Amino acid sequence: MDKRKAVKHMLSTLTKVDFDNFCNELMHRKGEPQVVRIRVEGKNYFEITEVLLSTFNDTGAVEVAAELLNEINCKKEADELLAATGVKYSEPGSSNNPRKELSQRNVSAESRVPADQMLRSVRTEFINRVSQAVLEQLLDKLLEREVITYSEMTSARGKPQFDKAREVVDTVHQKGAAACRVLINALREIDPYIYKELNLS
Repeated sequence: MDKRKAVKHMLSTLTKVDFDNFCNELMHRKGEPQVVRIRVEGKNYFEITEVLLSTFNDTGAVEVAAELLNEINCKKEADELLAATGVKYSEPGSSNNPRKELSQRNVSAESRVPADQMLRSVRTEFINRVSQAVLEQLLDKLLEREVITYSEMTSARGKPQFDKAREVVDTVHQKGAAACRVLINALREIDPYIYKELNLS
């Protein structure tokens, strides 16, 4: 079965309690990449399917879904999902877990330090050095990734440059490590020079 359809079907068959537990585990999952709370809370199974696929790719979404199903004691559903998609799943931490190996290859060294700690350590420099133009692009990226709400974006946009930078970094920091990782990655994409100057690389 097509992986997208299989994941969507699996989520649609969960009881409300199991679906809520699944979403809770997804929000608190420790592996990289992490999923920010705002992308999960209050979403239906169609939306959670898209979150999984956009974050982990097709095969990764199946593997992560199976991992979370096992965490909430839905082993039968996990086995059925794997069987329907032909994906082979290894327990997290095992040496033959391809998803873990892929994650370790793709996640750079800075991810070994929690992103919220990293962002907090450069807060003052971020406020003083990130330009107005970069801040505007960061706000767009953060809204696009559902890290901030539209009202949070408009609130920040209405402020002078340094206050805007302060609001961006503090709002994102309050949302946790996954949100901070999105901001750091967006800064790397938009302004690689400042990203390196802040020792985020």
